[in-house]
Amino acid sequence: MEKGNIYCKGTVSGQVSIVTSSKGSTKSGFVYQTDDIVYEDDPRINPASTDILGIIAEKDIRLLKNADTQGQNILTQASMFSKNGNIGPEDALINYAFLGSWQILGGMIGKNTRQTAKYGTVGGITVPIQGYMLVHTYDERFLTFVPPNFPNTRMYEIVSWLE
Repeated sequence: MEKGNIYCKGTVSGQVSIVTSSKGSTKSGFVYQTDDIVYEDDPRINPASTDILGIIAEKDIRLLKNADTQGQNILTQASMFSKNGNIGPEDALINYAFLGSWQILGGMIGKNTRQTAKYGTVGGITVPIQGYMLVHTYDERFLTFVPPNFPNTRMYEIVSWLE
């Protein structure tokens, strides 16, 4: 979407990328996840799955606070790319008195990542006490297969090899 924002959730069937750009606007170029985003054919169950999602934002990629995310574990199956922003939950989700998990199957590429949890000391050990514990699992399919129009280097050259 040129000069706009995208709000997304649901089930992905096939190969798709969603893209936002700001085109000079300070209020656009954001992607907001409003609930779980999952593949119809989960590659952890079927490694031959061709369902794949690219989330590409010129600015931030955020988990948006709403009834479907607040106090809930969140799933994201996608490769996320934030060109000039960061990836993570809104502050309101981190400040909410709930400790859940944000499970990502895919990739996270951003200028920065946001804090996902607040920490406290329990029994002398620093642990997350509210927000989201980030559980990131790389989707190995991205080694050879990328979402449509996903930013990549196109060519790799081995400049040295050490054994």
